Amino acid sequence: MQMCMSNVAALGMGSIVVKCRSNVAALDMGSIVVKCWSNVATLGMGSFVVKCRSNVAAIGMGSIVEKCWSNVAAIGMGSIVVKCRSNVAALGMGSIVVKCWSNVATLGMGSIVVKCRSNVAALGMGSIVVKCRSNVAAIGIRSIVVKCMSNVATLGLGSIVVKCMSNVAVIGMRSIVVKCRSNVAAIGMGSIVVKCRSNVAALGMGSIVVKCRSNVAAIGMGSIVVKCKSNVAAIGMGSIVVKWKSNVAALGMGSIVVKCRRNVAAIGMGSIVVKCKSNVAAIGMGSIVVKCWSNVAALGMGSIVVKCKSNVAALGMGSIVVKCMSNVAALGMGSIVVKCEGIVCHMTLHVLQKGATCMCIKCCPR
Repeated sequence: MQMCMSNVAALGMGSIVVKCRSNVAALDMGSIVVKCWSNVATLGMGSFVVKCRSNVAAIGMGSIVEKCWSNVAAIGMGSIVVKCRSNVAALGMGSIVVKCWSNVATLGMGSIVVKCRSNVAALGMGSIVVKCRSNVAAIGIRSIVVKCMSNVATLGLGSIVVKCMSNVAVIGMRSIVVKCRSNVAAIGMGSIVVKCRSNVAALGMGSIVVKCRSNVAAIGMGSIVVKCKSNVAAIGMGSIVVKWKSNVAALGMGSIVVKCRRNVAAIGMGSIVVKCKSNVAAIGMGSIVVKCWSNVAALGMGSIVVKCKSNVAALGMGSIVVKCMSNVAALGMGSIVVKCEGIVCHMTLHVLQKGATCMCIKCCPR
């Protein structure tokens, strides 16, 4: 005991107290308290408390608290708290908190919090939070949150959130969110969201969303959305949407949409839409639309439309339309239209009946 200005009481064998300005009480064997300005109480065996300006209480065996400006309390065995300016409380065994400007509370065993400027609370065992400027809360075991500028909340076990500029909320187990500039919410287990500039919400288990500039919402389990510049919504399980410049909505399970410049909507299960420059809508299950320059709408199940420069509409199940330069409309089930330059019709009905085939250069008169 050396040069203390307040009470010192109940020190265990081999404890040391040096230059303290407030009360020191209930130190276990081999504990050390040096140059503290506020109360120090209930330190476990072999603990160190050095140069603290606020209260330090209930520190587990072998813990270290150094140069803190606010209260430190209930630190588990072997924990370390260094250079914090706000309260630190309820850290599990072996946790580390370094250079934090706001409150840190309820960290699980082996958690690490470093250089955070806002509140960090309720981190699971083995979680890591580094250099965050906004609140971090309810992080599951072994989750990681690094360099986030907005709130992060409710991350499942083993999730990772890195360098996000807006809120991240309700992320399922083992999900990853990296470098997003807008809100990310309700992401299912094992989902990945990377470098998105607009909101991402309600992604199913194992879904992936990468480098999107507009909203992505309601994506089914195992779906993939990559490099989209407009909204993507209601994508069924296992669907894929890649390099899209306009809205995509209501894709059925297992559908694929790639490099389209206009809206795609209501695509049935297992359908494929690739490199289209105009709207594609209401495509039945298992249909394929490839490299079309004008609108394609109302295709029956299993229909195929390839390289058409004018509108294609109302094709029956299993119909095929290839390389047409004018409108094709109201084809019956199993119809085929190939390389037509004029409107496709039957007499004056503008209809191809069931099983009809047109393989002409110039079709029926207009």
